[in-house]
Amino acid sequence: MKIILVNCQKEINFALKKFIIMRNFKDDLDNHANQLNPNNDAFWQSRGYDERPENWQDLLNEENTLYSKDDLDNHANQLNPNNDAFWQSRGYDERPENW
Repeated sequence: MKIILVNCQKEINFALKKFIIMRNFKDDLDNHANQLNPNNDAFWQSRGYDERPENWQDLLNEENTLYSKDDLDNHANQLNPNNDAFWQSRGYDERPENW
């Protein structure tokens, strides 16, 4: 009977630790998502504001005009391993055959 209780306690402890880790992971993911969402105060707080400003849409429009379409396309290509620009930005001449 004692062995069964010890094994149950170990399983409970493991499940509790896993729950806590997953909960913290979810909290981190939620915070990350909130910091990427301009409708959320965390977005603005991560950029030095106390809260979302009244003119937040104007600020976003100004921010988005800093880059041309070519700049944005190049950035997207550098994040895509199917694109030569991805590999060139990492020191290769082109995408390797065996990537």
